[in-house]
Amino acid sequence: MGLVTTFAINLAHELGHRQSWGEQFLSKLMLLTTLMMHFFIEHNRGHHKNVATFEDPSTARKGETVYAFWFRAILNEYLSAWQLEKKRLEVNSNSLILVCTMR
Repeated sequence: MGLVTTFAINLAHELGHRQSWGEQFLSKLMLLTTLMMHFFIEHNRGHHKNVATFEDPSTARKGETVYAFWFRAILNEYLSAWQLEKKRLEVNSNSLILVCTMR
């Protein structure tokens, strides 16, 4: 099962960069199986904007151990996804329907 979810995360990452609705849906479906739905939001709207900066939770700090990076990245990617969605909903009038779209 671990090997399957590893492939799912990698494939979901690539499909998440595509523009078609179907490919993005498959990306989200695969991320659901790995309990990493926040990755779709944070990676595309957070990481790509802040890559290799202090604000990017997916960039390791100089001298940071792999264990410290992993824990910080998982936690802060999740929190960042919620902050990004909150901002998106504030711009789009806080509609409950918009929460379900999770773009």
